[in-house]
Amino acid sequence: MCYNNFRIVLGGVIMFINLSNHVSEKWSKEQLETAKVYGDIVDIGFPAVDPKGDSDYIDKLVDEYYSKISKYDKPVVMLQGEFTFTYRMVKKLKDSGITVVASCSERHSVEVLKENGKVERNSVFEFVRFREY
Repeated sequence: MCYNNFRIVLGGVIMFINLSNHVSEKWSKEQLETAKVYGDIVDIGFPAVDPKGDSDYIDKLVDEYYSKISKYDKPVVMLQGEFTFTYRMVKKLKDSGITVVASCSERHSVEVLKENGKVERNSVFEFVRFREY
């Protein structure tokens, strides 16, 4: 059985874990409905990744967050954020059989040239779907 390009496991509760800087209470109706196909949405705040941290630091942070996620049975993880952490976390989750997705949206931007010569950009993101890593 598929819904919006996802698999639904019958007979099991799947948690949709939101590991990003965007809490689910601020998601659009469409994004919430799509995520809820998996069951309850759990927000796990994305870590503040120190840009001065080395490779060992990133690995420890990934292990810490993997431990938080692995407490859930059959989770689907929506993961977006700082690139090196995200890359390593996606790899670790997928290697352990956990489905990882990203939120895909259309960006509508308007640029305005201000009197001071600076350009101001306003963007609105419209959710389209989740796509598996």
